Amino acid sequence: MRKLLILLSLPLFLAAGSYEYPMLYKDTRVMARGGTDIAIGGEASALFSNPAGLAAMYLEEDLELEIVNFGVGLSGGFLGFYTTYNENADLLATDTEAFIDAMTPHKKSNFHLSTNDFTSLSYRGEEFALSIGLLAGIEANFIPHLSLGADGLIEAHLRTLTILAMGASYDVTYDLSVGVGAKIINGFNKAASINLVSTGSIPSDFTTLGDYTAVVYDVGALYFLDALIEELRPFEPLLGVSVQNIGGISMPQFYADIPMTVNVGLTLRPVLPLFEDWRFAVDYIDVLNAYDAKLDADIFKRLRLGMTANVFRNDIVQLAGSFGAYNSAPTFGIQARWAVLELSLATYAEEIGAFAGQNQDRRYQLSIVTGF
Repeated sequence: MRKLLILLSLPLFLAAGSYEYPMLYKDTRVMARGGTDIAIGGEASALFSNPAGLAAMYLEEDLELEIVNFGVGLSGGFLGFYTTYNENADLLATDTEAFIDAMTPHKKSNFHLSTNDFTSLSYRGEEFALSIGLLAGIEANFIPHLSLGADGLIEAHLRTLTILAMGASYDVTYDLSVGVGAKIINGFNKAASINLVSTGSIPSDFTTLGDYTAVVYDVGALYFLDALIEELRPFEPLLGVSVQNIGGISMPQFYADIPMTVNVGLTLRPVLPLFEDWRFAVDYIDVLNAYDAKLDADIFKRLRLGMTANVFRNDIVQLAGSFGAYNSAPTFGIQARWAVLELSLATYAEEIGAFAGQNQDRRYQLSIVTGF
């Protein structure tokens, strides 16, 4: 770990090597179902997709406190990358070519490591719901270029953030709920590179990248479409619309800012055999293509599909499974709860390239939640 921290502390510069959409929070339960949440909600994590989704909390839950919601995520090949680097780090100052040869199996791949905690308190009343939460997280991405040129040998990106998020939803009618939210954000971005001019020469100059702070607002709505088309009632079609991060988040020296986005989603809840509470969802984020300026307008990176169902659920025990498609790649996850302890596991692929399927980074995420 000491050598990993040294790597992050090397001379700083930022290369435009990633087209990943920057997101403030990836809830494991949401990522398991393809990232769909605009018309699902029901958890405090709705503050990051659609504040109206707080209305989807079960009335019988009344007060919900997640004292710990700790998550860790990493790329599938991260441990292999770190082991190889750790075993050969001493070659950086003595035999650069040998170091490059040892690291070649990992060349041009992205290796991700992240951890966060989202502690939250939510309340569901007869006509309204409230939620407030504190998110603290850190993530790092490593790209071995293995070049003696401008790209350098290994590029590293580091981002931290703390967010105070709050929101409320109100049931205007039986079929329509609206929500508002706000987030106070603080963090910093850094980038580092081992950039050798010649064998054995490691530059010693350091450059510090900027911090970022922002206050952004969110609005959203949920509407049951069967109020308009009665024939759809067996499917319980729920339409969600949200406008997230009004005001935008400027992230100096990062590969992209987080702009205001308009998002839509649709969820169906048909009654099917075998399991309970089936949900089929489709989301499309950034309808107005606000990411175009620095990233891309690839529709398949913005389209998300998901399905989830409860294998078993009562007041004490719950077991659920989820499938989906995120960046055109499959996702899968399970969620198990016993009393006040909940474990969630998900896998998804983050798109690093400019279009879906170009350069996908398969990631695995585990969350441990305690609360009531």
